[in-house]
Amino acid sequence: MQKIGNELGRKAAAWLATCFVVVGGLATCIVLSVLFFEKPLVPLAWIGGVTGGVALLFWLLRDRKEDAGSLSLMAWVLRGRDSAHAKVVVRVSKKRDEAPVEYGTNLPPSVEAIRQAANDSKTWVPSKPPHNQKRLGRVRLFV
Repeated sequence: MQKIGNELGRKAAAWLATCFVVVGGLATCIVLSVLFFEKPLVPLAWIGGVTGGVALLFWLLRDRKEDAGSLSLMAWVLRGRDSAHAKVVVRVSKKRDEAPVEYGTNLPPSVEAIRQAANDSKTWVPSKPPHNQKRLGRVRLFV
């Protein structure tokens, strides 16, 4: 069966919202620099430089699906031309069989298990202090 969904529509909506935010922020920066600076050329140059740098980074670092023989620009810039045609070796190791961990059963407890649990919870508490203890209020001191 084919997965039913609108993944492309979700990506398109995310990109549209991102573009609206970026273009709105850029327009706000331009309007503020034109209105509040006597020489708006310097802030506009900064805005253009930063926008161009961010656009260049987005273009270089974009996630794209490549063909088997194609060379990405980032691989060429970072590693050189020789590494683009390097052979990739994949080693698959055999999964070791581990003993399954048994956490319990869905059976009701047996009579012996109930008796054992009842005997384990019985404790004896003396009603009187031993002869070598003296009581001082709530504190007991050993002599």
